[in-house]
Amino acid sequence: MILTRLQGFKRAPFLLAMAIVAMLLAAPAWAQEKSADAPAAAASAAGPDEAEPKGLFWMPDAISTYGEGVDDLFLLIFWITGIAFVVVEGLMLWFLFRYRNREGREKAHYTHGNNKLEVTWTLATVVVLVFIGVVQLVGDSSWLTIKTGYPEKDGVVQPGTFVVRVYGEQFAWWFNYPGKDGKFEDQRHSFKSPTNAVGLDDLAKDKVLPKLVVPENVNILIELNSLGKYDANTEIYTHPVLHSFFAPNLRLKQDLVPYYPGKIWFKIKEGTVGALVAKVEPGSPAAVAGMKKDDLIVAVNGKKVHSESLGGAVTRTTITLEYMRGGKKAKAEAEVKLPEGAAELQAVLGVTVKEGEKYEIVCAELCGEGHSNMHAPFLVLSEEDLAKELGYDWKTAVPAKFPEPVHYYQEQKEAE
Repeated sequence: MILTRLQGFKRAPFLLAMAIVAMLLAAPAWAQEKSADAPAAAASAAGPDEAEPKGLFWMPDAISTYGEGVDDLFLLIFWITGIAFVVVEGLMLWFLFRYRNREGREKAHYTHGNNKLEVTWTLATVVVLVFIGVVQLVGDSSWLTIKTGYPEKDGVVQPGTFVVRVYGEQFAWWFNYPGKDGKFEDQRHSFKSPTNAVGLDDLAKDKVLPKLVVPENVNILIELNSLGKYDANTEIYTHPVLHSFFAPNLRLKQDLVPYYPGKIWFKIKEGTVGALVAKVEPGSPAAVAGMKKDDLIVAVNGKKVHSESLGGAVTRTTITLEYMRGGKKAKAEAEVKLPEGAAELQAVLGVTVKEGEKYEIVCAELCGEGHSNMHAPFLVLSEEDLAKELGYDWKTAVPAKFPEPVHYYQEQKEAE
C-alpha cells in the first residue's frame, strides 16, 4: 500500500511519458555504427585542434574496431538509467515537499494503488529494455557481431588471422605463439618445468612470451586456457582456478573457465601504431605545421612509423606527417631545410618522440592471494617490430586450427 493522496496520481502518467521521451532524446547513440570515413572526414572539416578525445568519461581510449560501439551502448544505458534516477529521486523529493505535514491539511489516507499507473510504468520499462536489446543487434560493432563474428568457421581459422593461445595461472599470464611451421606444440602439465612454464612438448618450436604482442588492422583470434600448477618433482597437481582476461582498451573481458577453453577475437583500429610526440620545440618546422605534444605520428611521407624513431636521412624539404589526435586522423606538412650533414628527421623537424602507448591485460576475477600481481603488458606493433619480437613473419605461419586441449586427468589416463 502507498501512503499518499489520490490527487498525486493525476499527473503521474504524463510525467512518466515525459521522462521516457527525455531518456530517448538524451541518448546520443541510437545506432552504434559509424561510417569508416566519418572520423577522417570530421577531422578534415573541423580541424585537428577541434577533435574530441575518444575516452568515455573515466575510460581509456578504445583501440578495438568494436570498442566505440561498446562505448555507445554504455553511454546509451548510462543516460537512460541516469535520467530515470534523477526523475525518480526528483519525484520523491517533490512528493515529500508537496505533501509535507502542515496546519489545516487533511490527513493522508492509504490506497491500494493505481492500476493504470502500474501498467504504464511496466510497459515503459519493457519498451526501453526492448529498445536496448534491438540496438545491440545492429551494426558491425554490435553485441551480435562481437559474439558471432569470430574469424573461424567449423574450427578452421580464416587465412590472415593472427592466432595466440593464452594461458592464465596463479598468478601469471603466458602467451603462446605458433612456430615458424604454423603449428602449436602439444601442451601437457607433465612437461612443465622452471624453463617451460606452459608445458610444451618442444619449447624451441613455439614462441612463449609473458606479454601479448599483436598487429593492427588484422583479425586476432585467442584461445583462453586456465592452467593448473604441476610440480614434476613431487608429482603434486594443483587444480586450475577461474581467471578473467580483461583488456580495458579493447573493451573486452572473458573468463578463463577451468577445463573449458574459451575464445575471443578483436581487431585493432588502424592508426594505433606510431611514435608519440613527447616535445615540440617552439618555432620549429613541426610547431609551425601545428604539431603538438601527445600527437601520435603514424606515417611520414606515406611510410608507416614503427618505432621510437621517425626515420632516417632527410631527402626533401617538404615532410608530410600523418598523425592521430583525439582519436582522429589528420595531416600536416612541415617545411624543412636540408641538413648539411647526417641528421635524424626528428631533429630536423624539432620534435622529440618516444614509443607509443602501452596497454595492459589484467585478471578481473579474484583468483587467490596474488591476484593483484596478475597483469601483463599488451603491445600493438608494426609488422616489422612484430617480426623482430616473434623471430619470423607471422603471415607465413598461420595455424589452420587450435590443437585439442589435453587436461591433466586425460594425461593420467594416457600414462596408465
